[in-house]
Amino acid sequence: GNDTAYSLFGQITNTSGHSVLKYYNESWLTVQADEKITPLSSYWIWSGERQNIIPKPDPVQNGTYTVDLDKGWNGFSIVGTRQESAKTHLAPAGDNWTYVIGYDAMTQKYEEPIIRDGTGNQSDSRILAPWQGYWLYTGSNVTYQVTI
Repeated sequence: GNDTAYSLFGQITNTSGHSVLKYYNESWLTVQADEKITPLSSYWIWSGERQNIIPKPDPVQNGTYTVDLDKGWNGFSIVGTRQESAKTHLAPAGDNWTYVIGYDAMTQKYEEPIIRDGTGNQSDSRILAPWQGYWLYTGSNVTYQVTI
């Protein structure tokens, strides 16, 4: 189907032999071509030039999705198509999350961190977007669960 690493990332060219990676449990893991792409995960792809990936989302995506977040930094993404505040999207993690940081592929820079209960540019009212990978820092191990 359309849910494997190859079906989504196989169209990327000019990778100079770099693998698709994900970060889990304090380790970088190489993503195999037949690995199913999972909601709530984030992936890192190196390319020597700007390229667009056109995902084919499930139009009736629904259900309950769960990921175990370890104390410290975690690769993370949101499920669904709604752009909502970090506070709303991260409510299932309770008070266990501290920071969330996105990466802007256009500028090749990390975005300013969003801080739980932060203000101004670091406010948790800032939007988290679908199809965007984030670094999420949690102060303790927590199971994140969301139903859409």
